[in-house]
Amino acid sequence: MRISSNPSFFFRLVAFILISSIPTRYLPEFFSWYFLPLVVILSVFSAVAVIKSELRIPALFILSVCFCALVYALATIIAYVIPITRIHTIYLHFVLVFFISSIFFILSFITTAAFIRKTRWCNLEPMVLIIIFCLFFWPQDNFSLILFSHPVRAGLFVLAFVVSITGSLLFTRNQNNKPFATFILLCPLYILAGIVFLGTYNTLSISSTGGLLQPTLFRFDFSPFLTLQDEIKLNDKLVCIVNTPNEHSENLLRRVYLSGWNSEQGFFQTSVPGEKDQITTVPKTTTNLSFIPRLLRKEVSQKVFIVNFDPKSLIAMDYPVQVTPYSMWQNSSFNGAYQVLSQAAGFIPFELYDSPFPQTGKDLPADTLSFYTQIDKTTKTFLDPLVKNLIPPSSNYYETIMTLNNFLHNGDYRYSLKPGVSKSGNQLEHFLFSSKKGYCTYFAFSLCLMLRTRGIPARVAVGFFLDEKSAKLDYYPVRANMAHAWVEVFFPNYGWISFDPTTNVIAEGETIPFSNTAEGDEFISLLNEIFENKESLTKELVSTNNMHESTNMSFIFHQIFNLFVRIIPCLFILILLLTIPFLRIRERILISRSSNYRLVILLCAKVSKRRISYTKHISRSYRLSQVAEKTKNPDVNALYILEQKARFAPFCTNLDASNARNLEKQIRRTQRPRIINKNLFCIFFLCSISFLVKAQETPQNLLSKAETAINVENWEIAISTLSKGKALYPQDPRFPFTLGKIFQKEKIYVSAKREFHSALSLGMDKDAELYENLASCHGFLNENESALNYQRKYLNLAPDDLFGWSIFGWLCYKTNNLHEGIETLHSILARYGPDGNLYVGLGNLYTAGYEYDNAKKYYTFAISIARESKQNLLGSIYLYNRSILEETFYNFDDAYKDTVSSLNAASRSSGFLMQGELELRRLEFQTAFSRYQKAYSLDSTPLASLGLADTLIQAGYVEEAEPYLDAIVKRKDMSWIANYGTTPDQFLADRNRIQRDRYTILKNRESRKVIHKLSTALVRTATIISYTAHLWYYNGLFRIYNKRVAQYYEKGGETLQYNAFYYRTFNNWPIIGRTYLSRAKEIEVSAIPQAEAAYLYEKARMNRDPEAYRDAIRSLNPEWERNFIAKALSSYIFLLQKDNLRIEPEAIQTLLQLQPASFLLYNLSLPVSLDIQGGSRKENRYIRRSIKKAGFYIVKNSAYIVTIKISEDSLTGQCTNLHNEPVCTQFIHRGDSLKADSSKLINNMVDHIYRSPLGS
Repeated sequence: MRISSNPSFFFRLVAFILISSIPTRYLPEFFSWYFLPLVVILSVFSAVAVIKSELRIPALFILSVCFCALVYALATIIAYVIPITRIHTIYLHFVLVFFISSIFFILSFITTAAFIRKTRWCNLEPMVLIIIFCLFFWPQDNFSLILFSHPVRAGLFVLAFVVSITGSLLFTRNQNNKPFATFILLCPLYILAGIVFLGTYNTLSISSTGGLLQPTLFRFDFSPFLTLQDEIKLNDKLVCIVNTPNEHSENLLRRVYLSGWNSEQGFFQTSVPGEKDQITTVPKTTTNLSFIPRLLRKEVSQKVFIVNFDPKSLIAMDYPVQVTPYSMWQNSSFNGAYQVLSQAAGFIPFELYDSPFPQTGKDLPADTLSFYTQIDKTTKTFLDPLVKNLIPPSSNYYETIMTLNNFLHNGDYRYSLKPGVSKSGNQLEHFLFSSKKGYCTYFAFSLCLMLRTRGIPARVAVGFFLDEKSAKLDYYPVRANMAHAWVEVFFPNYGWISFDPTTNVIAEGETIPFSNTAEGDEFISLLNEIFENKESLTKELVSTNNMHESTNMSFIFHQIFNLFVRIIPCLFILILLLTIPFLRIRERILISRSSNYRLVILLCAKVSKRRISYTKHISRSYRLSQVAEKTKNPDVNALYILEQKARFAPFCTNLDASNARNLEKQIRRTQRPRIINKNLFCIFFLCSISFLVKAQETPQNLLSKAETAINVENWEIAISTLSKGKALYPQDPRFPFTLGKIFQKEKIYVSAKREFHSALSLGMDKDAELYENLASCHGFLNENESALNYQRKYLNLAPDDLFGWSIFGWLCYKTNNLHEGIETLHSILARYGPDGNLYVGLGNLYTAGYEYDNAKKYYTFAISIARESKQNLLGSIYLYNRSILEETFYNFDDAYKDTVSSLNAASRSSGFLMQGELELRRLEFQTAFSRYQKAYSLDSTPLASLGLADTLIQAGYVEEAEPYLDAIVKRKDMSWIANYGTTPDQFLADRNRIQRDRYTILKNRESRKVIHKLSTALVRTATIISYTAHLWYYNGLFRIYNKRVAQYYEKGGETLQYNAFYYRTFNNWPIIGRTYLSRAKEIEVSAIPQAEAAYLYEKARMNRDPEAYRDAIRSLNPEWERNFIAKALSSYIFLLQKDNLRIEPEAIQTLLQLQPASFLLYNLSLPVSLDIQGGSRKENRYIRRSIKKAGFYIVKNSAYIVTIKISEDSLTGQCTNLHNEPVCTQFIHRGDSLKADSSKLINNMVDHIYRSPLGS
């Protein structure tokens, strides 16, 4: 039977394909999703093709390696021989993925051969594949799901892998031909491995997610057991998005409360005697939850959109009374959504001040009160003295609670992620009496247990807090690092009230990497999705959950009340419309049917008088006698006589009533109020119309209502009203237009753009404001071509907007439409006269075209206008732009002067950024760091963080740079780039260059680390492998993004820029790089002759020529191009050290003075003279070997002297120069092992020698 037709072969191929697809998900910038699976398929069938040969497995391994080497050689020859950019870019991706692809090819090839030939491997292979599969899933970011957009897809992926492994096991050929027996035997091993894997994973995850959360299928939820850990890490993954009114943003969102206490387990979730179990899961349908009415409560709505959390887990404020699950729209990025109505506490201390202690049986059942005050004897023993010392005997209930809460919140305790390990084993005691630092759980435990010692019912609650600053239109991002623990205390009549004892003061020496801002992560894109599909949310049907009779009754009354509120206006109008006809009909009935003759006569007189007053325009205040006199009507006069008889005669007869009816009928016939009837009809018609209008609101009413809500920032009403208007009047463009303006104001540009395009499609193609807003949205989304197109349309409708023309010039600059921009701005200036913004636009365009004289002329015009009009802010901006021009043309002194003038005009971040960049050019790290710090305090963009990280790394402080780089990586919003002359890809290229430099230093420093035992050697090897992988990753990203920038400029026809960026992409391959370098040099040097020296350095780098390096060093500006001098010196020394050639001592000294970190960045050795004082000969030999391993090489007469002093109780290491000035001094106390002590000393010296001083 053919191998390829064996079912086991098919199942294992599927397993290999699934495993090979995982790296493509981790590295989407490097791999297409299908690339590695194709490599695996090719490898497997290649193995099947050659397996018929007599070659053994080792020979097949050599064959596969040779095949990969041959493919690499052929690709390299093609790329070197054919000078086509497209081939070069393909070669770039080929080289970047070659190593990983080769590993997959070779392993698939060899394992397939072993699978066919070796029966033992057939049985062992599934276990190996399972381990590899688990290891691939393990590195996911902070124990959360990143490989798949939805857990269901991850589950299906895992299921497919399990099925393929199971099939491979069942159909594997073996000697006994008992596949099911083999499967049954191996199943316990698989289960055991899975338990160990998940157990370890969950244990690590709790401490890595703030000590509160744990993963559930790569999603988060709170652990039912809360313990005190000695160290935790924070995870800023987005958990959910919560929509609630801004005034309730300070309320805490509770997941569960933990009422049980055990000194070993901590607080845990359990049933409370005499109390119903808490509701912790989201019901399947709308459900009304039981609650006992409490004082100080207000109904608050929360809509929760689940991102990375268990969708069945209920999160709500205080007392949830109704939960409504939503059915999500198709292809939703959310795992679920629901709405909660809560009775939230309006916490007013004055109201609670006189609250008494809870009484058994009255406020809480006896067993419930006992449970909530339960505490073990050991804990109570060490807490009692502390509590008694804090609480005066006269303190009431509220004072006791607040005193203990303030003791923790405002006292000597500090927030820390590293509380430390207790020597006694009691972490709580260690926190309260020794370290006095911990995270929120420590504070919550302490307050809750101290309250329980005083007999006050208390419990620990866990959930999330909201950050008001992170809100967008009352939508709040909730991240894993916002998980929180607090205390709930019972108050009679008020219920459970939340108290948060956690301090806001951070422990000394720690920084807490919170990331709660709206810009980070996928929050904005998910918010766009919510607004786009909000109307598609559907509520599930109401469940008749009779959890509590009072709950249902109150809900019914609530629904009835809401119904009455809605129909009362309609009923009122209806009653008004029916009242007059009803009264008239009643009168007619009484006149015709009543047996009260007196009443009949009086009614006839009344009706006749009213009718005559309508037709004759006689005042209704006249009496009937006056009406008879005015009208001279005998019927009226006769009726008047009957009226007088009815009023004053002792009795009236049936004849009198009959005569009155006849007279009234005669008057009605002769006095018909036709106009009045028409008026009544019109009134009735208008009332009916108003009723219909009320039932269906007009567009203007809806817009007015939305504008009112916008003015008071009630975003929920504004958005819902406008969405309602869109649904009722889908052809009215004002609704999407107004909605777009809301989104634009809140910087939700994707949603704003969508609404504006909707308004445009509905006929607003003549509205200038719409085109202006569209241009703005596209610009902030870095869609510059579209932005320019809409800016043109806006200016066609508003040609007098000079600021709009300046934006047009900026967009021409961003899109490389230099010629169009220059011509247009000149024509506008000729038409309207001088304008500073237009002059700056011209300066930008001429700078991009490398026309120095014109650029400077127009920048100077703009600066003069700003100074004459005393517009300091504009003057500062114009001077900053001119400083960029001066730096571009290597006039560094003038550039620095302009930055000083810019900052004198106005303190702006851009001025400090430019100064930091210039200081970094001359390697003045301390000054550069100071400038970037000032920019950081003013700047909302990541540019200051990027500058700080770059400065720290170039100065040798790689660990200190990590927080800044992490913050940059977490920020996904790129809208800030709209205001800067760069592109998103260019920014990402710079970021990855800095990351590459960081891992280069880390790797080289780790390889120099002196080790003294095997375990340390293993750790170092693993660390070096990790650093090498990161270095490969960031170097690859650096080149990929540079390639994209080059393609962007190539599309725009910017020859210099695209050649320069292609050179950065390929400068590791000299044969390719030289082509782009020579093209860029020819263009730039012709425009900027001062650039010649920098190209000399790059040319020397391509040619690896020591003499060319010397020429470049001599040509570079000794003050402003020290960064290039340091690079040239480093490359020069590296080249000579590699070939074991003599290096001038001056070169070493100059480099160590300019940039000590270059020795680690380029992996250079430092020549030193070694002087060991004290110690035995054996100890001296060990130290000498260690010095060599640490990257030093020992010579007799060096400019630097390393002195090691060995005494009985200490080791001292010092590095000095020829002038006996200390470069580095280290001191440690001796322990039991000289090897360990000397290793530590030398490693510390390496860390400090290669650092530049940054000051305090």
